[in-house]
Amino acid sequence: MNKKSDIGIIVRVVAVYLVFSVSWILLSDCVADWLAGNPLELSRLQTFKGLLFVATCSVVIFVLLYRELRRRQIAESGSVKSEARFRHVFNSSADALFILSDSGKIQDANHVAVRRYGYSKDRLQHMNVEELFPKALRPEVMGKLRTAMAENSTFESLHIRADSRIDDGGEF
Repeated sequence: MNKKSDIGIIVRVVAVYLVFSVSWILLSDCVADWLAGNPLELSRLQTFKGLLFVATCSVVIFVLLYRELRRRQIAESGSVKSEARFRHVFNSSADALFILSDSGKIQDANHVAVRRYGYSKDRLQHMNVEELFPKALRPEVMGKLRTAMAENSTFESLHIRADSRIDDGGEF
């Protein structure tokens, strides 16, 4: 969850607690005054209503926090399922696929990329994507790559394999 939604949740819990507490105090004071026949009885009722207030607040806070925790668990479960579906598509693709950071660092590569480029997966994850292109073409290719990422498009370029061979026409 993000900080903004976390603050919203905190504000909601505090607001419910505040409204409940003020209502309880005002209403229970009126009821205690009405029921009490003398100051001793009023004192006992005040103690009883204080204990009941603490118990009731505990239940209200428990319910609010339980609902939020449950909501987060459901969201996390959906996220885990989505990640599993993504991983399946990523790993079963017939194309070489990379996950790149904003700076171009290769964060992950599928088995087709490992086989096509000849680097181990671990080695690829320690490389910047520009290392897969011939040095003379890197500025141009990196510009095309930034554009392709921004526009969700592709382009073709020469690639360098681990054995220094150059493949032509690979799509990025």
